[in-house]
Amino acid sequence: MNRRDFLKLSGAGAAALVLPATGAEASGGQVTAGAVAASAAQGDTSMRREIELRDGWRFQPDPWGEGEGRRYFAADFNTSAWRPISVPRAFDTCAPGLEFYEGKGWYRTSFRAADAWALRRVVLRFEGVNYRCRVWLNGELLGENLDGFLPFEFAIHRRLRIGQDNVLTVLADNARRPGEVPGIQRGWRNSGGILREVRLRTTGNPWIDDIHVIAEPQGRGGTVKAQMRLAIEGPQGPDLLVAGEVLDATGQVVARLAGLKLRMSGSANVDFAADVADVTPWSPATPALYTLRVSLMAGADVIDRTETRFGFRRIEKKGTQLLLNGRPVFLTGFNRHEDSVRAGMCSDLETAKQDLLAMKQAGCNFVRLCHYPHHPGELDLCDELGLLVMDEIPLWQWDQNKEDAEANAAKLAAARRQLERMIARDRNHPSIIFWSVSNECYEMQPLIRAGNEQLIRRARELDPTRLVTHVAGYFWAERAFEEDDVICFNGYPNIAMWGVKPGAARDPNRPGDYFRAMIDELHEKYPDKPIMVTEFGHPCLEGVMGAQFGEDRQAQVFEDAFAGIDGPWCCGACIWCYADHAWPPDTSFHGIVTSPFGAVTRDRKPKRGMDVARRMFSERQRRWGEGRAPAGGR
Repeated sequence: MNRRDFLKLSGAGAAALVLPATGAEASGGQVTAGAVAASAAQGDTSMRREIELRDGWRFQPDPWGEGEGRRYFAADFNTSAWRPISVPRAFDTCAPGLEFYEGKGWYRTSFRAADAWALRRVVLRFEGVNYRCRVWLNGELLGENLDGFLPFEFAIHRRLRIGQDNVLTVLADNARRPGEVPGIQRGWRNSGGILREVRLRTTGNPWIDDIHVIAEPQGRGGTVKAQMRLAIEGPQGPDLLVAGEVLDATGQVVARLAGLKLRMSGSANVDFAADVADVTPWSPATPALYTLRVSLMAGADVIDRTETRFGFRRIEKKGTQLLLNGRPVFLTGFNRHEDSVRAGMCSDLETAKQDLLAMKQAGCNFVRLCHYPHHPGELDLCDELGLLVMDEIPLWQWDQNKEDAEANAAKLAAARRQLERMIARDRNHPSIIFWSVSNECYEMQPLIRAGNEQLIRRARELDPTRLVTHVAGYFWAERAFEEDDVICFNGYPNIAMWGVKPGAARDPNRPGDYFRAMIDELHEKYPDKPIMVTEFGHPCLEGVMGAQFGEDRQAQVFEDAFAGIDGPWCCGACIWCYADHAWPPDTSFHGIVTSPFGAVTRDRKPKRGMDVARRMFSERQRRWGEGRAPAGGR
């Protein structure tokens, strides 16, 4: 994308002038951005606040679905017999005997609405409830959410009992249903309950509703564009001033966005653009982060203020090469599930940080956060550590023959909705270079292939600054990758009982030959696209040697397969997976309730394959860093 196209990426809104970092006044005698910052610092305590609702919850399983009929949601319903818990907490650990539970479960807590909230806007935000849920406040239904791995919120200030306790009730339901995404599969899909944080956030009115930052390096400097949505509830408000600052990692202001005056009712879009001198581009080697701070003022009063981090980074494909900030890059990494012994699929950023650090130390520059939107804190960690990311919606193993026409249409609509919500949530993270719209769906079926193409086009409309793909299994079909920016496929030719692409020659003891053949075949069909193997690996049990399920066998597969994932049109290789993870017994490998594909165990003990991965990834990155990337045919 050239500079002109980059600067066109804006919605309807007002343009703002750019002030130098010296704090010069905006035209027309408006308040300077420096004055905004000073006023904001004085008024921080009266602006945004967040309160996490972690403790004081109670839980009740509802396998018979009787709770709504018995009015569990009523503010005066007696829950003293329910089990006391804290959240986030999945069904599995809320009460004994609920391992792999499918069905409904009720969560209940109360909180006191401070007197000061009478003049504030108050939002109730859930980071993630699996899978669908309904929410009541003081017995009144607030609404429902149907997308298990994405945040949702309700404005509740008009429904609060100010100065009193308020009762919050949540009904979570993880039963599988046709027409959902992913739908009727089990696997990682079915951990139910409140899996991520629940928070109250207070703001002024009007408020800053959303910020989208697009930043790219330009020569030694960079260009940053901010698209902001402001909102007000009630009649038209007073004259407002919106202004912003760009700060580097040390907190130094490197650009000011001039104060812009406006008056609005409902909502308004405001666009800023700035050239920033002498920036450090974001990359795995230099994960330089900047901060955009935006303030909204009425006179001298700061009504709202918020910050978002970003990086100056460009990702593109040129022929068969993947380019990061204009330089070829080869991706080495692991697939990672949001799972730990301590928390299951609930938030566990401490384990996530340890995992991502270990990957980085093993020569990784990439992680695939499979197969659903992960906790936003994981993306923050990838931004900070310098790990490139594939962000993915949970459209997995879609087979049009397993659901009727109505359910298939509903599934595609749900996938589109989740894709739009994921991009809206995550688009400011510089670590994300790929949006993935599906994984291992039955794309030999015309309906599925058309669905993938529709989703890819939609993602590209929403965010033309990143690459868009889908991940194919062994059953990829003709014309399956025509819309993709990068071809991504999974393969396990070393597992005799698992199929591979029909007609493909393979020796289970030489998986590298299979990948060489598949990469060459795909290149012949799509000569202008980079190719990535997004999954390869082998199951093994800790401490077992000299067998198909042995650690030594897994290490052998890693090495042989990785040697075949190479060549001038290959841009990356990703092991399945980093750590063993929980899996229901009816879908797990030979009835083992922990999927055994990890290079480390579920409690993070390294297997023999981890040493091999560390060596081969580090050597490949050394080769690319020394400019010894493949330049010709095999």
